[in-house]
This record gives sequence, structure tokens and C-alpha cells, in this order.
Amino acid sequence: MGDRTRPSKYAPLRQHLNTLDVSRWPVSFVDVEHILGFCLPKSARTHRPWWENQSDGGHSHARAWQAAGWRTSAVDLKAETLVFERLRPRTPTAASCHRRRLHDACSAASRHPSCATETAFADGTARTMAFGGQTFKHIAPIALEAGPDGKPMEYMPQRRYSEAKSTPLNNHGEGPFCRFAVPGLPAAPGIYAITIARALVYVGIGTNLRQRWGPRGYARIQPRNCFKGGQSTNCKVNHAILLAARARLAIDLWIHRTSNPRPLEVRLIRKLAPSWNDQR
Repeated sequence: MGDRTRPSKYAPLRQHLNTLDVSRWPVSFVDVEHILGFCLPKSARTHRPWWENQSDGGHSHARAWQAAGWRTSAVDLKAETLVFERLRPRTPTAASCHRRRLHDACSAASRHPSCATETAFADGTARTMAFGGQTFKHIAPIALEAGPDGKPMEYMPQRRYSEAKSTPLNNHGEGPFCRFAVPGLPAAPGIYAITIARALVYVGIGTNLRQRWGPRGYARIQPRNCFKGGQSTNCKVNHAILLAARARLAIDLWIHRTSNPRPLEVRLIRKLAPSWNDQR
């Protein structure tokens, strides 16, 4: 029997199931592998009992989905697909309610025009936008790393944190998360704005905008930041960007360089109440 005191390598699947707000989740074996970050064993593709809902013995994979309150059904070895079904109604948590608000904000952004004004290049590409009377420069669309199917790649880095066993996740640490790169950012202080389908959804500041949107910031979630004491804002914004990308919405980054960005940030949040800003 395996050592149950050690974190299971199937924990990313349990964590992903915890993020879902549906009662049924049809999925392929490949999708499960993307979430886990490794290939399923050969028996998962050739031996149907591997997918049975057993919690005894060394079946750490089955314990993972059952611990999240799910069971497997409709396993099709030939098509390499199955359906996860929720065992019991889910009690909303603060984190799940926040994810629902982010999802709703993304949906609303696709339906409503931005309150901002903009100027454009001759080809129609936006060059600047004015939020609350302050002009922001367009930096780039935020394009996520994608798989062969064109869908955003999703990551669950939590299991790589050395103290994952003894440290709880923060309110935004469940994931999943994405990866991306934003070119053209200055290594300078300023305020940034995120738009979804040209609607303002988030305002923030950085002492170094390039670093703030680099691999140690929003662009790639470090395992430590998923847990209490880590940078939970990185997790929140990265996950929200992933939700917008899943919905195939245009995500853009805008900046305004200033050596004293805090007063402007406070004014814009109070005046415009961007949907991703908790301070509103």
C-alpha cells in the first residue's frame, strides 16, 4: 500500500475538479494528462478497472477524484474518453464564488462596449485608450501558450512547491493557470489596464512593468504563489485571463508610465469600478 501521508501525484486532478462549477465534465484521456502534467499509465488505456471508483488499496488516482466529490462514468477505452460526475451538490466557497464573478465579468465584457474612448492607427488597430480621462498606450494583445488543438495550455504548478503538504492554498491558488509573454513593456514604473473585448476589467500598478508582467509575475505562476503567504494577485489575474481566453475574447494590455502611479490607480478604481479589482 502506498504512503498516504505523501502528496499524491494525482493531486492536480483533484484540484482541477475542485474548480469546476458543473455537475458533469466530459473529458478525454489527453485532457487529463494535460492537467496532471504527465502521461497516464498504459493500464489506463487498456484496463477499464483502472477507472473504477475504488478508494481502497493503492488506487491514489481514484482517491483523488473521489476526494474532490466526483466519480467516473461512461469510460470509453477506444475513444479514450470518460465523464466525471459530481457525487454531491457543491457548497460554494469564497474561491469558487470569486471564480464565478470572474466568469460573469468576462461574459459581460463580451456583451457590453467599453466606456473608454480610443484612437487608432490607419488600419483600425487601437493605439491609445482613455480610461477615466487618462490616456493609456496599447502594448499588445495577451496571447496564451496554446496546444496543437489551439486551446490555451493549462497548468497546475502547486505540487512542485516543497511545502505543499503543510501549507494551505490561498483564495486564488486552486488554478488552473496559463502562460503567456507580453513584448514591448518598459522596465519602468507605471499603471496598467486590462481590457476584455475593449471593456476595462482591471487596473494595477508596478514599479517595474516588465517584471510585473514577466515570468516571475503574471505571465507564469510560481508554485509558492498558490499558497498562503504567496502572491495571490498573480494567481487571480492569471486565472482570470485564462477564463477570458477560453471564451475566445480579445485580451489587451495598456499602460500609462508615471513615477507615482498609486493616486491614479485609486482614482480609476473608485471611478470606474473594474470588475476584477476587489478594492472597488
